[in-house]
Amino acid sequence: MDRYSITNGMYNLFDHRIVVKNLADTPVFYHEYYHHIQNVSTILGGERLNLLMQFLAHATNLASSHEPLYAPFNRWYENGTKNGFDSPTLKRRLENLVLHQDEWMYLDKLTYPLHFFNKEECYDDNIATLPNETKGVLEPYIIREESGLITGYPVGGFTITESGAYALELWHAERFDPKILEALNDKNYQYLIVLDLIYRMVEDFRIACLATFLFCDLAMIISTPSMGFLALYQTAKMVLTKGVTEEALLKWYEASYFAFRDEIKEGISLEMGIITDIREKKSGLNDIIENMIEFQLRLMERGLKIRLERKLEFTHRLLSKSQEDLNYLMGAFPPSIIEITDDGNMRYGSEEDVINYEMLNASYNLYLGLCRNIDYILEHKDIIHTKRINETQFMFELQRDGNHSDAYGYMLHTIGLTDKVIEIIN
Repeated sequence: MDRYSITNGMYNLFDHRIVVKNLADTPVFYHEYYHHIQNVSTILGGERLNLLMQFLAHATNLASSHEPLYAPFNRWYENGTKNGFDSPTLKRRLENLVLHQDEWMYLDKLTYPLHFFNKEECYDDNIATLPNETKGVLEPYIIREESGLITGYPVGGFTITESGAYALELWHAERFDPKILEALNDKNYQYLIVLDLIYRMVEDFRIACLATFLFCDLAMIISTPSMGFLALYQTAKMVLTKGVTEEALLKWYEASYFAFRDEIKEGISLEMGIITDIREKKSGLNDIIENMIEFQLRLMERGLKIRLERKLEFTHRLLSKSQEDLNYLMGAFPPSIIEITDDGNMRYGSEEDVINYEMLNASYNLYLGLCRNIDYILEHKDIIHTKRINETQFMFELQRDGNHSDAYGYMLHTIGLTDKVIEIIN
């Protein structure tokens, strides 16, 4: 039971593309579309946007002022940390790239392993924490007793986003069967562990689905996902008990929103500051890049404002099975494109949507290769611009597909990476 067998769909955080097997499968569409809403209305989404903008800015600066270039940039930074940097400017640019990636990975906690606890180390029967001395915070784990061991599942952005989206999918599918939880394992726990926890607390699977969605939705806007989870759990455990009703859950959601309003306002203010900063620094770009960035900024700005001003209306529309409510949300938060794998069709609002998707997708794939693993670029079938010089060097050559440069060529030219020797760091 992996992510695809669970959902038959996916959402790309960086290019705002929804992929579903069948558009008529509304619950799956809600799952993936809710990821889009998470992405454009939360702290986690704001940091993702900032990461991509930092990559574009610093990659452009590196290309204009350093030769030869070394890739992946993360290893260039590691080597500089060990052996020294050519200049303070180089150190600052690489450091900015790596630190923003590290922050994203920390918020998502994709690389955090399971942890085994002793009974006395646990906060209660459901939660344990470990101190993170680097960050100065406690990291939450959801615990389960399994084969005589207390297994702790780390809670981060990936767990909160997937648990909330899967609970929303089950709500729309009306699949209220607790046997679903029998599939929980260390490979897919991000989808099921919060639902499993809340089902243990409320003992009603339908109510557990609703409570999981509401809980995860709030956790993502109170603070970073793990800190939001930990803060919310302190009050939620008094409400999420056997016999709690749907009406009581919605009242708890609204009351919790007001209880944490200062934290929510502070987080949204920080993310709005990032939007303002990006908007001020993007002046002078060509129209296509300008539109690509502004498309994201407008979505994020609108999402954060609605989180702040119309929380309950927002939530009711997500839970509603009304096509009118879904249409409203789609108008407010349009994805770049919707791809349907059954028939190979793409849905989009305008040609500009397609251009934004192609540019964002190119930026994301270049980021993956240049920052993390250069083989991703060298082996990518759509990146036709790489010319291998020898085993340790390559360069990007600007090629044209017919009379039109493709998105990769356009981004490579804009960043300034064409016709520059790039040394591969193994």
